[in-house]
Amino acid sequence: MKRSILTLALVLSVAVAGSASAQDVKPAKPATPPRQCFWINQVNGFSSPNQETVYVNVSVRDVYELKLFGPCLNVDWTQRIGLKPWGGMDNVCTGADLDLIVPQGMGAAPMKCHVRAMRKLTETEVQALKTSKKK
Repeated sequence: MKRSILTLALVLSVAVAGSASAQDVKPAKPATPPRQCFWINQVNGFSSPNQETVYVNVSVRDVYELKLFGPCLNVDWTQRIGLKPWGGMDNVCTGADLDLIVPQGMGAAPMKCHVRAMRKLTETEVQALKTSKKK
């Protein structure tokens, strides 16, 4: 009888210790991606497959995708664009603080198009974009 009580006590103490150590383990926080920023003066080209997406070439090999709030007239055929960050900073880290300025020609005032999202393309996406332009 003493042996079964001792065994039961040992089993219970192991179970309690196991549950306590399981509660002490905290789940790992998901890694936050690094901020993806660029300086306006590093922009050296752009392309636009449609009136709601613009790819901006930054420095030597980086490309950022800008998603616009809605259609931006002539952005898909214009020869030049302007980027105007809000707040006077020349460092852009989110699309929400950036406007795209598109000339309209024939003396018309340039169109201001608000950027809703921005992301840096991966190397694979940049290569795919270059390949699709060659076709």
